Amino acid sequence: MGTQLTKQQAQVLENQGVLIQFDTALVGPKRMTYYSINKDNGDVVEHNLPADPYSLEHYLAKGFTLTRPEKAQAGQDIGVQCPTCEKVCASEFGLKSHMKSHK
Repeated sequence: MGTQLTKQQAQVLENQGVLIQFDTALVGPKRMTYYSINKDNGDVVEHNLPADPYSLEHYLAKGFTLTRPEKAQAGQDIGVQCPTCEKVCASEFGLKSHMKSHK
């Protein structure tokens, strides 16, 4: 549950010498740019997605990157290949999900 001070409450705290200030460098951005490669044409796609620790781990595990990748060449496999059936998955995360089908 978030709380927000009213102007009156903030004035009382200020009169008592209390200064409440949030440093965005410590809090960090709420959203950031992630990059992926379009499977159909190999173009780089930008995504403006949440930047909290859970989302960061989730999107990186799905194959997104924080740095802009090079555009994939035509015919170049994008992703990770399954050692059992040679299917190409988008990321390690996708490969783990795909491997469950071989059990």
